[in-house]
Amino acid sequence: MIALCIRAIDEHPDWAGFSCRSVPICHNRLSEAEAAMYQADIEFGMKQHPWRKVLDQCFVTRRDVYEECGGLREELGHFAEWVLAAGYFARGYTIGYLEAACFHHYYVGRIGELKTFTLDFVQGEIRYLSEARRDPGCELLEIPREWSEPDNFDGALALQTLNALMRYTGWRRRPGEKLRALWRWSAPALFGDLHARVVARLAVAHARSVLTALIVIGSSDAIAHWMKRYIASLIRLQRLACIRRLRDHAKPTPKLLGDHVLAQLGFHDVETAAGYTFRWSEPQAAIRIKGWPGRNIVCIRSPALRAPLDKIGTQFYLDGAHVDPAAIDIGCDRYTLSLDLPKSGVATLAWACPVLRGVGDLRHLGLSVVAIEVNQEACNGDQKDSGLSAAIPHVVAISDRS
Repeated sequence: MIALCIRAIDEHPDWAGFSCRSVPICHNRLSEAEAAMYQADIEFGMKQHPWRKVLDQCFVTRRDVYEECGGLREELGHFAEWVLAAGYFARGYTIGYLEAACFHHYYVGRIGELKTFTLDFVQGEIRYLSEARRDPGCELLEIPREWSEPDNFDGALALQTLNALMRYTGWRRRPGEKLRALWRWSAPALFGDLHARVVARLAVAHARSVLTALIVIGSSDAIAHWMKRYIASLIRLQRLACIRRLRDHAKPTPKLLGDHVLAQLGFHDVETAAGYTFRWSEPQAAIRIKGWPGRNIVCIRSPALRAPLDKIGTQFYLDGAHVDPAAIDIGCDRYTLSLDLPKSGVATLAWACPVLRGVGDLRHLGLSVVAIEVNQEACNGDQKDSGLSAAIPHVVAISDRS
């Protein structure tokens, strides 16, 4: 194998490094399921994924490039493999795959080892994110939802969202939606992240119990299925636990809605349509804003994706109090609110609107939000139709107010 690697270095001068082929060694049914899952993931990374080419089981590379890219950082555990691969790709280095060079990897086949391996990866992932580094390749790494939305378990924000839900007057036609939303916001309002952690822990316990039984009496397919469920539930629980431990020390996540938005709750992932990057809110959402004591102008830039904004029927609440419609100017692609903030300049703005359901989309949607600005003067830019309505295709949807 050493001779093959040396020859490959001479034959592929364009390679900055290469991974070798892993041959599994299994000794029980759980180890066979492990090997099948991880080998499939390795094959996908080596042959199809655009950049995930580093296999830390056996990786050969030029020393200068390895050091330039930061190497395999021990404190990141197995997540270091992904960080290093992203670094090579972002810097333009090519990583090859030398299938002829084989090595054997022993799969332990114990549930406890699965837990240890998963925790090692997740701890490294959350540690890396908490560093907020801007190294080349960092943008390639997928940000887990638990990290990108740390305010999902903000009890104070959830309470304001729940208040908006209870005070909203547009539920007459769909009382069932109000019950669903009541369940959605009650748990974080009352328990913060405790409810999510308890549910995650129960999911882990359930999956582990079933997997333990199947190892003795189940089929190979059943073992593989429940092993994956166990690992997925472990990742969820461990992410929540790691984030909770780091919460007081972690650097703030990027402010996706604007520099004056300190926290947000009730938003879906970022998406793009007609050249605009935005996030759908849920039918109820809340933001914590930082402005100046006294009168402020809050501008919510919202492309008219679902309907003209003045036809949606959105109601706003500032620190729990209903915002007078006379203080709201509705343009073609923005809401402009004239609000009096307290001496601290910090307040919570919540809203509620009818539920939007896109065709083939299971999400419960509210407003499309590009950005939120807070000023002591009116928003820059005129309120005339900027052509946005014509530029964005109409969304075929079912709304409470349609």
